[in-house]
Amino acid sequence: MNFAEGGTFTVNDRKILTTKKIANGKLVTIKDDKYRVMQQKPHDLYAGFFVYYVRRVDNEAK
Repeated sequence: MNFAEGGTFTVNDRKILTTKKIANGKLVTIKDDKYRVMQQKPHDLYAGFFVYYVRRVDNEAK
């Protein structure tokens, strides 16, 4: 378990960077695994990209 600006997350959770805006709560797929967007860190103000903290969705929810 790690700690970050987005709160605690496990090795199954991810931090993703993209130029696209994604709404909190939205499901995204990364390499056939589904993740829910938990929080956005708006780096677009000065760097032109967004950072999102995403939490892996259990296999049953796929």
